[in-house]
Amino acid sequence: MGWIEDVLSKCNRHRWPVVFEPHAIMRQGERGIEPRYMVDAVRKGRVIEHKCEYPRKLCLEYYEGKSRMTYGVYIVVEQSFFRVKTGWTKRGRS
Repeated sequence: MGWIEDVLSKCNRHRWPVVFEPHAIMRQGERGIEPRYMVDAVRKGRVIEHKCEYPRKLCLEYYEGKSRMTYGVYIVVEQSFFRVKTGWTKRGRS
């Protein structure tokens, strides 16, 4: 997990802006994902190591207890922002 820690140490997950790609925006309606949950996954989610790709593509998942859903996103870490590639939901905790 060395390179993932290096990437995350160079960015501020709580302050950097989150930008959505057109694919992620189109999938929001199909998959029933609200943008705020995708942003929460970027800000608070845990890293799924086996789905990450070197050098900057990360997979994050966040469990929202109130709705009992797990929200997942693929992001690319850019110079000063996060770019959301796609997102999905799962019932329950993973």
